[in-house]
Amino acid sequence: MSKNPTDNLADPALARELRQALSAALLALARGDSALLRPPTQPGWQAGAQGHYHSAPELFLQLSGWTQFTFPQGGCRLQAGQALLLPPHLQHAETVGADAPGAGGAGGEFRNLLVYAEGTALSVHLANEVQPGQPGILHLEVRQLPVVAQMAQQLLAASQRQGEGDSAGCSTGHGESDGTLDDWRARGLVSATLAQALQLLEQPPSEQQDEPAAVARTRLLVKNQLGDPELSVRGLAQQAACSADYLSHLFHRHSGETLVGYITRLRMERALQLLASSRMAVKEVAWACGYNSPGYFIQTFRRLQGQTPSTWRQSAAGRLGATGPD
Repeated sequence: MSKNPTDNLADPALARELRQALSAALLALARGDSALLRPPTQPGWQAGAQGHYHSAPELFLQLSGWTQFTFPQGGCRLQAGQALLLPPHLQHAETVGADAPGAGGAGGEFRNLLVYAEGTALSVHLANEVQPGQPGILHLEVRQLPVVAQMAQQLLAASQRQGEGDSAGCSTGHGESDGTLDDWRARGLVSATLAQALQLLEQPPSEQQDEPAAVARTRLLVKNQLGDPELSVRGLAQQAACSADYLSHLFHRHSGETLVGYITRLRMERALQLLASSRMAVKEVAWACGYNSPGYFIQTFRRLQGQTPSTWRQSAAGRLGATGPD
């Protein structure tokens, strides 16, 4: 068996690289020396298309090479030295690569940083190219603290554009700040979030967060691939370079729930959120939660929630109306 790539997650050299890159990105954004790209929200879910989405904004910091983002409508390429803030619920696929010599980029192999804050959980990971065109997790750090909720709100506010932009791509160009007040507003919020992230990374993880790197990495992979109907324990184990039995046992021992149960729970949590907060059809909710068959999704939902998605949505709307303002 090959060396488990999650062993890299405790590498001090990679930890230093992550912090140095985060500091450099913070300085460039705060000075207005690098572009901050902010694609607009695109409603709905395109069934059969590649990609995934998250319930909170994702901040990508391109260190070297490039990342091509594809959205249901349009896309954009993130070059070295640029940042991209994806709004929540935007379906996207990523393809990565190294800059060719003399191609005009910064050169070197693909590297980027991904900063994600949701609830009270902050994750920052350094990514590399694990297979041609495919990014993977090279180094991951997680912190669980109440202040992360404020950071998540800052990124959400920064992702909400005020003014005109390219409805099919990204809102600002390929160089320095575009000089608008909204750009500086977003930069201020993102810069504050990065500064807070650096401060939190200097704090050692609590005992509750001190779980094996393989478990933390698996949690992140599940969230990234939740909308993929091919998501499975076997596939996750292949990405972790270990057996499915070993990964399942490790995850259950340290989390208290089975890996299959964790996947199903997150899919149901996403379904409840989408049913309550969006106008997506039930079949679109099913696709967004990783179910190819809307019928099987309805069956699973009814088994776990005691009613169909449509009935639950109607009940949720009634509860909201009953507790809303007069």
